[in-house]
Amino acid sequence: MYVMTMMMMMMIIIIIIHIFQPIAVEMLGPINESARAFLDNLGWRISVLSGDDREHLFFLFQRIYVAIQRFNAVLMHDSFPSENHPD
Repeated sequence: MYVMTMMMMMMIIIIIIHIFQPIAVEMLGPINESARAFLDNLGWRISVLSGDDREHLFFLFQRIYVAIQRFNAVLMHDSFPSENHPD
């Protein structure tokens, strides 16, 4: 019972101090509007700390799209049968 109470308190604290922002991104399409606003704000905060204005406008979105391309490449690679392990 004590463990469940502690877990519930931890979850409440996490909800209070963190923001959950779902982000929907298409490779050749737009980012959803609330995610775009969130990423703009995040990029602005990063650029203020780093002193690099390009971070706000370009680098953050570039990193997201590169991560998606890498993930898609892994999925594509894993979809082919392996020569070492024929099924």
